[in-house]
Amino acid sequence: MTPISARSDPRSAFVLPERDAAALRFIGKGYEVAQYQLHEAVFPGRSPTVVSRFVRRWERKGLLISERLHGFGMNRLRLTRSGKETLLLRGGEREAELFVPRKPVALKDLAHTLWINDARVVLGSFFPRATILPAWALGRIQPRPPVVPDVLALVRTKRHRPGLALAVEIDLGGEPLTRVFLPKLAALRAFLSGIPETRSAVVVLTSGSGRRANLVAALQDGNDATPTAVEVLPQCGGREGLMALGNLFRPFVDANPQPEDGNPGRCNNFAVSEGMGFALAREAGG
Repeated sequence: MTPISARSDPRSAFVLPERDAAALRFIGKGYEVAQYQLHEAVFPGRSPTVVSRFVRRWERKGLLISERLHGFGMNRLRLTRSGKETLLLRGGEREAELFVPRKPVALKDLAHTLWINDARVVLGSFFPRATILPAWALGRIQPRPPVVPDVLALVRTKRHRPGLALAVEIDLGGEPLTRVFLPKLAALRAFLSGIPETRSAVVVLTSGSGRRANLVAALQDGNDATPTAVEVLPQCGGREGLMALGNLFRPFVDANPQPEDGNPGRCNNFAVSEGMGFALAREAGG
């Protein structure tokens, strides 16, 4: 009988520590992530050297792929098939939520992918036990939702209290506002408002102040039950942009204290857009 090599059976090659498994899981769920995103999501407070050692160790073992943007820029990370199989062998993973891209994300789509993963990091830090699904994972759900937002965070709460479904749309200005984006947004808001025993909200992060003003004006004409905030994306990227995005979301999160964090909250507030920042508005009937 031909012996099974370590290369063909990941169980015989190594033991995967829990933190390293969490890091590979974050990469696989993110389709393609930047190393700074991995650092903040899984290795917060640790030296960048720790993250680089993780990347080099598991790249050598064939569990992930690391490539520099333009050969010298940010480190782009993807899970390999062996990495996915290793996570599945450990148990507890949903195969449909792990992605193994055959090639890097196209440059024309990279900014959108990075913002989606930035949102995953920020929402994961605010709601650590929430289910956070990016668009590529939502597209695999059967039956498929009628509208697929860029990110959907499902925040579980204690018994007898409604959960929170928070959808995030990254609007980089590529879709015609009246003909495409607004009808899609209306369908999303209607879908979320129909989820039983769940509060819902939408945050649109758009590409500039002019487009934001047009979106806010259009939304003010509607009577949809799902509160919607429209804000301008940070002008910076990388770790600085991630921090700016967290600061942008903070008022929304403070307005929606969740029992999962041990804070039952005294009222149900939503953050809605007013002026140039989030303002608080009490939920109708809250």
